[in-house]
Amino acid sequence: MRRVALLAAACVVVAGCGSTESPAASEVSSTPVVTGSAPQPPLDTRAQQYRDALFAAGIPRSQSDSTTLLLAEGICRQLTAGTPEPAILDNLRPLADYTATQSHGSLTGDRVAHLYLDTAKAGYCTSS
Repeated sequence: MRRVALLAAACVVVAGCGSTESPAASEVSSTPVVTGSAPQPPLDTRAQQYRDALFAAGIPRSQSDSTTLLLAEGICRQLTAGTPEPAILDNLRPLADYTATQSHGSLTGDRVAHLYLDTAKAGYCTSS
């Protein structure tokens, strides 16, 4: 159940990062409910390095590989599109706040959001 909630939050973050809809329009859109967990495909080397760097920085290991991949890809897309970093951080905040609760007080939501962004910029978004 924790993975479903985390994946759903990641989908919201990634969708929010790329959304051109106004907040009012996004509030009325429907989101399908995920009721089960499908097997996760293995991460490629670049995504594994991103995940491992996040774990080394203190991100809880309960974060799924699919969430990690969605985050990295969404962050890189937004950086490429020229989205200002403060806007990316704002979009990451709901998931970052949730992830911080899983760290048992060792991380704040703000710190997690910066870790997601900075780690993607330092590695995932720069390698191909």
